[in-house]
Amino acid sequence: MREAGFDLSEGADREFQQHTCAAFALAERVTGVRLTPRLLDSLEFVCGLVPMR
Repeated sequence: MREAGFDLSEGADREFQQHTCAAFALAERVTGVRLTPRLLDSLEFVCGLVPMR
């Protein structure tokens, strides 16, 4: 995760601003799929809602 860009240090001075970029970098590394803006624009996303009891 550190190699993908996550700040894994402890304490109040942690940087969270780059975690979105790091998450995409980690997903590319784990899946082997290059996530480009063109790929993300062409994908169909499906979601659903679960009612709360």
